[in-house]
Amino acid sequence: MPSDSFNRLFDTRVPEGADGNQAHYGLFVRDREGRFMRITQAEGNEISYNPETETRSLIGNESPSETVRRYQIQISKGLLIRKGDREYEFFNRFRERLPTGANARLSMMLADFRQETPGKLPGRFNYRAFAFAVTATVNTANETDGVLDVSLGQASDVTRGIASSDGFEGTDAYPVFVPASDIPVEVMRVGKTSAALKPGGEAWIPVDFEPLGCDDSFEIVRSGSDAHDERVCLAAIRLDSVVITARAVGTTSVKVRSTADPSKSQTIAVTVTAGISGGSAGIGSADMASAPAAPAKGKE
Repeated sequence: MPSDSFNRLFDTRVPEGADGNQAHYGLFVRDREGRFMRITQAEGNEISYNPETETRSLIGNESPSETVRRYQIQISKGLLIRKGDREYEFFNRFRERLPTGANARLSMMLADFRQETPGKLPGRFNYRAFAFAVTATVNTANETDGVLDVSLGQASDVTRGIASSDGFEGTDAYPVFVPASDIPVEVMRVGKTSAALKPGGEAWIPVDFEPLGCDDSFEIVRSGSDAHDERVCLAAIRLDSVVITARAVGTTSVKVRSTADPSKSQTIAVTVTAGISGGSAGIGSADMASAPAAPAKGKE
């Protein structure tokens, strides 16, 4: 691995507003010693996500509806053929042996250098990362141009977490993947702690977690004393937000809690008033009290 590769020591923060750059997204594969080796000796950094969709013609709809079922990640790399280069020699073994089955599998990690949090070591960072198994296949070996073309196809579910620099020693820079399940949830916050609506109005309220890489899944409490009154409003989860839809005049509270740590929760007070000013039918009104603003990601 050349010493001049971008962010080799995990000591760089990409500045806010930086345009996309192929070096800002690191690709790593687990080498023969079980360490994550970064791929640097290849041109371009394109990742195909290949959504798999399903089309249904529902009995109550005039037109078919399409649903995304999952994504299948595919990465193709043309590695430079250079004698003695660590990356080339590693993948050249696949050309020599042409492995199949489990022997053709590798562990892969993708690290987003644009999303960082301070590491334990001074001046080092940890980055948002995704890990999964891939099947490695050799497509062509272009000896004329000196390029070994390798494809890496997703072969397992994707696990979210961080690429950690906490174990770096001197120039020995091999990150460790820490899954979200091993990162305790420290903070759960909502963008607004109250919503004032008129019947038919909506409020979209973001839900965020700290630290970076922890499990950010959450649920709406729908049973017991903490359940909201569905005569007053409905509540649903849309990706990283709670969507509250007002139904009838009244007051209630919507409680959301972390699925990884149920002790972390937030409550949103909902007031539905007839003829409240602000917004049109189906749109949430103003008069939404804000919680303290979330700090910018990656701040030390």
